[in-house]
Amino acid sequence: MSAHYNLLLSLPLEISLAADNFSVLDFVFNNNSSEPTDFPNHPFFENFNPIDRFHNSYKDFVSGAWKSDFWIQKDPSGNVCNAGINLCLPGNKLEGVWQDTLPLVHWLASMSSAKGAIGIVVAEDFSDDEPMVLILCDRKLFISASKHEELYNFDDALF
Repeated sequence: MSAHYNLLLSLPLEISLAADNFSVLDFVFNNNSSEPTDFPNHPFFENFNPIDRFHNSYKDFVSGAWKSDFWIQKDPSGNVCNAGINLCLPGNKLEGVWQDTLPLVHWLASMSSAKGAIGIVVAEDFSDDEPMVLILCDRKLFISASKHEELYNFDDALF
């Protein structure tokens, strides 16, 4: 079993939901805004410590070794036409992946109508650990490991 894991995620967000959660998304992922007065009612935020957001947690990593972007694209008239999240988070212990990272992805999944593979969790070393493919269907996060035929519904881990 590996000691550390990488999360790679690329997730389009529904424009209306990204706009509704703009201040939280911008604060958590981009380090550009002040702390929001209210956070969403989701298990990820029950233990969320603003000091531990990505830009603080990864400040000692080499530039380019990690990525945390919430982005919005506007058309020429200034209307939002696209939104999404891109993450590359290295150096997570497996318990951190299950306790912190996947609950975050679960919250993000609730704001996306994407279908199919949206990310992967892989071991940093060359261990025999199987990658976990993150799959989104009907705003629900599922996890697939190649050794298992069934998908694991992450809702079962939170509730």
